[in-house]
Amino acid sequence: MDQHLKRSAKVDGLNFHQLRFAPREKKTVEELETALAKALRAHPECQGIKILKITPLENSEDGLANWDAEFAAEPGVTMSAECKRVLLGAKQDVQKHFDLSDGD
Repeated sequence: MDQHLKRSAKVDGLNFHQLRFAPREKKTVEELETALAKALRAHPECQGIKILKITPLENSEDGLANWDAEFAAEPGVTMSAECKRVLLGAKQDVQKHFDLSDGD
């Protein structure tokens, strides 16, 4: 491996594989719902959107979250394209940091 690749593969003493697949903190369904709700409160375009459910994902690959979240609009609320973008970003951000604990 040439020297440039060796340098670019290391950041602060961690190799790329460690950075990409670092273990996430385990959270319960309730804790994940709380984290998602907090992320959504910061976005007025998602007012009236609720978390429908958190679903465990079987056989999640290394580096991928082991859960997914579904959202729903309360009656009379329309989910705009901007809100959908925010929902996806918020979910992905929470998934980067937290996995669903094995007990849920």
